[in-house]
Amino acid sequence: MRLEPFTTANLPGRRHGAACFALSALASGVAALCTATPVAAALTHYADEASWRAAAGATTTIAVPNIPQGAINMQQLGLSGAGASGGPIPPFLVGPWNLPAGTSIMGAGGNGTWSRSWTFTQPIVTAFAIDWLFNPYIQPGFLGASAYLGTTHVGSVFWQPASQIPGPPVFYGFTSSLPFNRVVITAQGDSWGRAVMFSQIPSPGALALLALAPLATRRRRRA
Repeated sequence: MRLEPFTTANLPGRRHGAACFALSALASGVAALCTATPVAAALTHYADEASWRAAAGATTTIAVPNIPQGAINMQQLGLSGAGASGGPIPPFLVGPWNLPAGTSIMGAGGNGTWSRSWTFTQPIVTAFAIDWLFNPYIQPGFLGASAYLGTTHVGSVFWQPASQIPGPPVFYGFTSSLPFNRVVITAQGDSWGRAVMFSQIPSPGALALLALAPLATRRRRRA
């Protein structure tokens, strides 16, 4: 079976696109159908932190030197499930990241293609970002993130991996025109992170966006 790469041509929510995709089965070589309902939301990608923060507004940041060892489930900060775990920085990243040996950083990965979920305690998230170092040998089109509100697929973005390892982390961020409460990151090989950032403010505007999400789903089903 031929596996389609993760490109803008097959993103859910594009008017000419097919039904949404699932990348989690790529590692086993099986293409799975996505059962989530697509919603037409606009996701805007940001490659620099300053521009992302200006668009995101007030944000929560979980970053070194405050990364715990092991599970990174900080419900008091709005993060109920992390797509990474904390552990000592690998020696080959101490210099490029300018951190002391033994500093706890985030890590995620494995052999082949993998997917990890970041979940939030409130579905009032409209911006998400990470400061991360991905494997530079990821196949083109197989690094990206998908946002969900429950089982409803809100939108997806694709990213470019780092140019080399060891090297500094790269900023990856996006904002969404609709709220979400889960982000699924798909990549290949090992990866390491210095920070995760997200907006989670139950403002009147965000609550209005949340109320519109089911309406958008119903309209999509009628179309």
